[in-house]
Amino acid sequence: MNNKCPNCDHPLQCMAGHSAHPDNWYCSECGWPAWEEETKLKRNMMQTIKEMKAALDYFEEHGKIESRDKGRGWNIGTAPYWNFGTREYRPVPKKLECWVNVYSAEGFATYPTKARAQEVAGDLALRIAVHMVEADEQG
Repeated sequence: MNNKCPNCDHPLQCMAGHSAHPDNWYCSECGWPAWEEETKLKRNMMQTIKEMKAALDYFEEHGKIESRDKGRGWNIGTAPYWNFGTREYRPVPKKLECWVNVYSAEGFATYPTKARAQEVAGDLALRIAVHMVEADEQG
């Protein structure tokens, strides 16, 4: 455990002389208690309650979720191992999608809608409103 108070950065004190258990620590300067439920929840979870709720709601609606161990890459799953203490979860990001006008081998422009790409294409466009969708990283 970090031995500095998260509120005032002063050294933490232990209620029982010395203890490795994080619930026994407090700050004698500002009174921060490690044993309060909100503090324990923040310390034991990798995400906020709002982030956890968003992930659970998304999974309930869509049947899939992205998850990862701390510091690793995201994986899409349909049967996640829910453990908010060691894993992070998030809704599956929407794939990037755009329309492209090609003007030469080196020149192109991207647009958020097909209509906009067609509207601004001009006479120099070799290809108009080519639909581009982000590829899956997993295959």
